Amino acid sequence: MGELLVKYMPNREIWGVFEKDYLDGRPPLKSTSSW
Repeated sequence: MGELLVKYMPNREIWGVFEKDYLDGRPPLKSTSSW
């Protein structure tokens, strides 16, 4: 799942935000909807 998202998300800034939210234990869908 993570590798797939990286392919569609070349912007490391956005990925960093997603990774932070994911590590905080938040649902991936919540992070995805933020951008």
